[in-house]
Amino acid sequence: MANEDEFKLFMAKCVLLVCIIGTYLGVGSKEKVHRSILTGANFLNELIQGHPRGCYDLLRKNISCFLRLANEMKTRGLLNDSRMVSVEEQLAIFIFTLAHNERNRVVQNRFQHSGETISRHFNKCLQACVRLGKHYLTPPGRGVPQEISSNQLFYHWFKENIIWLMQAMQIQKVI
Repeated sequence: MANEDEFKLFMAKCVLLVCIIGTYLGVGSKEKVHRSILTGANFLNELIQGHPRGCYDLLRKNISCFLRLANEMKTRGLLNDSRMVSVEEQLAIFIFTLAHNERNRVVQNRFQHSGETISRHFNKCLQACVRLGKHYLTPPGRGVPQEISSNQLFYHWFKENIIWLMQAMQIQKVI
């Protein structure tokens, strides 16, 4: 019984020591990391209502194109506003990340959201873009489009590549 009490006392001292060290090193601090006045929503409003060049520089598209894309994502039901982040902000997070090859931490700081929030909305937008692509992209057909085959200016350049592509497709069918 004495050994068990000594062991419990030893474990209590270890837990206390870990708590003291954690407090001293600042581990587990609940201080808010993202405290900028310019939140993600405010940043986006400034982009949309500001000079058109700002939106183009940061999102690589003009304001009307960005808003049309956001509207299409909404109307097709591909993206919805979350409790804290609008569709426009979700799309801005996605486009900003891709346009500048930014890391999650940089985007966290720019939009004032946690890494988990940035990652979740980035992935939602990526899935939405893939689903939206089905409405705009069609699989290639067999043969050469009429506009190319009937125009000597174009067909000359595509003739060898089309023959190679057709041979590759036949080889792939065999495999």
